[in-house]
Amino acid sequence: MKVELYQGMNSIAITAWNGIISPVFDVSGALLFVWPDDKRELFALQGAGLPAKLDALKQNNADVVIC
Repeated sequence: MKVELYQGMNSIAITAWNGIISPVFDVSGALLFVWPDDKRELFALQGAGLPAKLDALKQNNADVVIC
């Protein structure tokens, strides 16, 4: 799947739960980050609280969150 980012964007974060996009951010078990150079990294956050998930978004400069 090719994801195109707008010029100047840092990354897109996609919430994941049981192999699908999680419809609810706070119960997602992982965050998939996609960067403009097509690099992708999955961060497992099962059991992590909302502050840890927000910190992951901040550390990876997420401009967009898809859930």
